[in-house]
Amino acid sequence: MQLFVSYARVDKDLADALVADGHALGHHVYYDRDLSGGQRWWDTLLDQIQGAAVFLPVLSDDYRGSQACQAEAGWAAALGIPFVPVVTVEQSPGMYDPVIAEANWISYDPASRGSLADLARGLASAPAVTPPSATPSRPVIPLTYLNTIDRQLREAVEISRGEQLTLISDLRSKLGTRDDRNARDLLATLRARPEITYEAATTIDGLLAAPAAWPPPDPTPTPAVQPVAQPVAAEPTPPEPAPPAPLPRPKPTASRRGWIRLAVSGVAALVALIAAAVAPWETVDTTYAPRSFGLLEEGGGIPKGLGALALAGVLICIALALVVQLMRTAPVFRAVAATAILLTAFVALIGASVVANDETDSMSWGPVVLAAALVVLAVVTGVPAFNAARRPAA
Repeated sequence: MQLFVSYARVDKDLADALVADGHALGHHVYYDRDLSGGQRWWDTLLDQIQGAAVFLPVLSDDYRGSQACQAEAGWAAALGIPFVPVVTVEQSPGMYDPVIAEANWISYDPASRGSLADLARGLASAPAVTPPSATPSRPVIPLTYLNTIDRQLREAVEISRGEQLTLISDLRSKLGTRDDRNARDLLATLRARPEITYEAATTIDGLLAAPAAWPPPDPTPTPAVQPVAQPVAAEPTPPEPAPPAPLPRPKPTASRRGWIRLAVSGVAALVALIAAAVAPWETVDTTYAPRSFGLLEEGGGIPKGLGALALAGVLICIALALVVQLMRTAPVFRAVAATAILLTAFVALIGASVVANDETDSMSWGPVVLAAALVVLAVVTGVPAFNAARRPAA
């Protein structure tokens, strides 16, 4: 007979003993050994519950407060699977749903062989599965608050100073609870990010340096041990403590880098506008004196309509670069914007060289300066996308 054991994380040792006894009775027992996460993990659990003949919840206060355990029990009840609840400490049936409260509870003690016999009788007396007329909809994967923080740390390209301090405050509240270890792991992940500020780094170092406060110490007093007289030996001279390692110099924060990129983009945009609208694009030699024609001037070999269209393309590139800098866009959009700006710079050079291709005309410095300014805009726009692609996935 296939069994499914549902338990809270703190009751894993008890669940291991229950699974071993189930195997000793000749049953096939499934339970979540690793307590990992993700959609594939959740789908596997639901499939195992659907194929089980008996659902064994390990009841405790932690089980009652677990979202995942409640979802597992609700799925088993919807499928008509009989329940055989297992208890090790006193629990009130009125605190549970009727499908658990009205089932035949088993008092279980891993150290007692009588409990093994009770377990065998409880499983033998369990009713058969009564499948529903239609398969119910599957419950969604339960996401706790720490799951949300973990996803933010793995997917965010940059985390600002304010967000860093907010995350630290939220994770600090989980220290000393059942989520102490997970909160410490998330604090270490936040500490390792390249944009971490000095203030946030020192705060995290102080929190991680404190000893873990979970699980709480055993309140049972330790019996006093009579001291045994020992010969007094000369105490060795303690070595001098090593000087504390200096904290790594924090890198520029995300907000500071963003302002630097915005300033560089603004200067490059101004240079591009001057090069497009004012600087000469074609020098025509005459018998009197050389004349220079800007992109929008008449008589320079560039039709006025085409010059206006080219200037509009430059303005679009500048607006695109500034919008990307001001808004927190995804890396893929930054990469597309940088590629479009580079193509515009290339087209500007090619177009100017095609216009100035006879013996009397020659391309002036206007398109060269414009292309250089657009290249700077493309680099500043695409650098965050390159850094995000180079950062390894958590």
